[in-house]
Amino acid sequence: MASRKKKSSDDRHKPATQIRLKPRLSAQLKILADRNATDITAETNRAVREMLERAGLWPPPNEGEK
Repeated sequence: MASRKKKSSDDRHKPATQIRLKPRLSAQLKILADRNATDITAETNRAVREMLERAGLWPPPNEGEK
């Protein structure tokens, strides 16, 4: 009988994309995350979303609007 691999509850926390940050940037992001009581992933997502908004690329178009 084949064993089923049980999905971990942590699967929802796996990143869609992994990025590497320079150590100094990562350290500063950690300080910001601590100040805002969030985590580095949340702060990184917020920063990227804000950058995309400034560039006019967020929110992305709906699938039907391409």
